[in-house]
Amino acid sequence: SSDDQNLTSATLTNGTLEIGIEGASGVSVDLTPILSDLETRATNAENRLASLESQMTAILSRIDNLETCTGCGSGTLTTGSFTSSSKSLGPVLYQNSPNPFLNSTDVEYFLPSGTTNGKIVFTTVTGNTIKTVRLTETGKQKFTINKESLASGVYFYSLYLGSRLIDTKRMVKK
Repeated sequence: SSDDQNLTSATLTNGTLEIGIEGASGVSVDLTPILSDLETRATNAENRLASLESQMTAILSRIDNLETCTGCGSGTLTTGSFTSSSKSLGPVLYQNSPNPFLNSTDVEYFLPSGTTNGKIVFTTVTGNTIKTVRLTETGKQKFTINKESLASGVYFYSLYLGSRLIDTKRMVKK
């Protein structure tokens, strides 16, 4: 009524677990489906971690930009027309309007004169780049994003000068 057999060995080779049992024949267990699922989960977790690290880097860069911004006051900007004195604030990325949008939305930005290598990069929430708009004109500018092949969801757009991240905004496609 009791089992006095002991486990004598256990070896994992190429996804198969070989179990040795005292006084009995060994048992083989195929663990490949379980290991494959675990590998997929680990890869997905690594991808999510990389995306979070990228987002954290962007946030830290934004904080650094706010901390080193001269003439920014409390860090808040008021809406309205730019005057020559407000242009000294440096590059600005505005919230798209309307947001959320159905068919199209306007994205506004300001680049001080003499600015080169400007671009706005549109990404998915997972960090995949879906579009890059090169900025060739300085001053307060605007362009329109059409729904194109965008699925309903949340997207981010970031203003870069060269490789330096200036700001990131969130945009929602209905």
